[in-house]
Amino acid sequence: MNFNVGTQSFDMKEVINRLHPPVIRVKACMPNKGVLLRGRILTETDGQVEEYDPGSEDAPRHVLIEDCDTDNENTAKVLVHGTVNSYALTVKGGTPPTSTTLRALNLNGIWEINEGGL
Repeated sequence: MNFNVGTQSFDMKEVINRLHPPVIRVKACMPNKGVLLRGRILTETDGQVEEYDPGSEDAPRHVLIEDCDTDNENTAKVLVHGTVNSYALTVKGGTPPTSTTLRALNLNGIWEINEGGL
């Protein structure tokens, strides 16, 4: 008998903080951008969301609330208004957002709550 043994990891970070009722929308996503992980800050261009790159001139607009494989899916569930756990947020490259990025996200109706992490 041959057995394939692998590993499985679970990332159960909660993106949405229920302090304020969330407003969630399904948005079209830019195709062929790979897998985007929950908590990724997104921008929106021509009605399609994609990961926010702090080096770009685009503004952060939304937060991805479920992982999305843009090679196989054409929509993503995003938070458009509400509160999020700050430990769960990332930008392009998987790095934490800067305070400048967070302030811009605040202007779009999404506020981060710092309640620690996992």
